[in-house]
Amino acid sequence: MASTTVLRGFRISIAAFDKFLVANNLYETFGVPPFYKDHPDKDPMSVLLCNKVTEAGGVADKNNFRVIIPLLEGGDRSTVAYVTYGWVPVFAHRQLRLDEGQDLPKSIPLGFEELRKEILSYSSDDIPMDDRIVDEGQMGLYVVNTYGIRGNYIPKESYEHAKASSRSKTSVSQVLTSKHLSLTVVVFTLVSPTLRPMRRRI
Repeated sequence: MASTTVLRGFRISIAAFDKFLVANNLYETFGVPPFYKDHPDKDPMSVLLCNKVTEAGGVADKNNFRVIIPLLEGGDRSTVAYVTYGWVPVFAHRQLRLDEGQDLPKSIPLGFEELRKEILSYSSDDIPMDDRIVDEGQMGLYVVNTYGIRGNYIPKESYEHAKASSRSKTSVSQVLTSKHLSLTVVVFTLVSPTLRPMRRRI
């Protein structure tokens, strides 16, 4: 399913992030996006990030902490990952309520800065030049292409479209029912002799 992700968090090289994972007894990503359907409870990376924030005193929603890896269509694997403290997927279009803080957190949650510093500690001079990125560790608001997102994903737009269609069908059904209810009863009673007394009561 095609998707774009808008997120708040920081960028980190895949090389540094993979070293962080190995140090915590997890497999490297090698620049391959995780199965997002496993987030937040079955994805080991999401669990690790949430645990690190919690250990540093954070109490924010575990769903906010995850790693987003861009998909490079027709190219090499990504050399950058994004560690989030808030994210929203966009399938085709979406209104973002940033001022109210409803779609993305307005402030950095407690414990996230400690997580950022720990992951950044794995960005060292022994990382090959080709694997390094510009502005490593920089916090910001990012838009990331995650086309071909791995795992089950139903965008918010689809839910809204289905909800609107359902309301429309319900309205039409109510109109048809109210207009044709008496006709249906009359036709049925004419066909069934046993219901003629019922017809006289209506």
